[in-house]
Amino acid sequence: MRNTTSPQGFTLLETVIAIGIILFGLLSVIALSTSSLIVTTITSNEFLAVNFAREGIEIVRAIRDSNWLAYETDSSTAWNHELYGTGSDYTSIVALRAYPTTGEYLQFRPNNFGHTCTGSGGVTYDCTAIWFDPVQQLYFQTSTTSFVPSSFTDTSFSRLVYTYPICRNDADETNEVVITSGSCAAGYTQVGIDAVVTVQWPGRNDDTATYTLEEYLYDWKY
Repeated sequence: MRNTTSPQGFTLLETVIAIGIILFGLLSVIALSTSSLIVTTITSNEFLAVNFAREGIEIVRAIRDSNWLAYETDSSTAWNHELYGTGSDYTSIVALRAYPTTGEYLQFRPNNFGHTCTGSGGVTYDCTAIWFDPVQQLYFQTSTTSFVPSSFTDTSFSRLVYTYPICRNDADETNEVVITSGSCAAGYTQVGIDAVVTVQWPGRNDDTATYTLEEYLYDWKY
């Protein structure tokens, strides 16, 4: 006797359920891939920021060490030579690209993030920005009037280097203060540099991501 009640294929309900399961699986894979891409981007940006900050600290250290070597042949060389700008300007950018012509590792022209400079042809640009040179394959900063922004890639990263004086009380050598403007007060002597490097870049949800690295670097006599 033939069974007339056995199913003869998928019903409409079973088809809808099967499609729903497949779509759920696909959406899960897409969501996972999107999350993975976001995490990879964040990690990559943080990696670059850390290295940009480390470079700034190493530049300050290299200037101090170079001054030590220069002192051996010229005792008039100050240990903090080129670690501050005119007056008490302690805010700068790393200017390695300009060093062969300027002889300066740091340029003290910018005073804050977003500070604009005027380049070639009167074009304004952010002189705290970090640029990428696709020809020489290097990252650099500049505040020169001959700069042509359109010839390079804006990395969306910005960096400032702060070289604040560490002042020690002459009568109480355990008493040290870091100043951010002006010079050491009477009765205090500058014995070191509070090197602070801050890197900024666009974060998620229109926020600004920030990474800061700090190190105390002292005069050779202390």
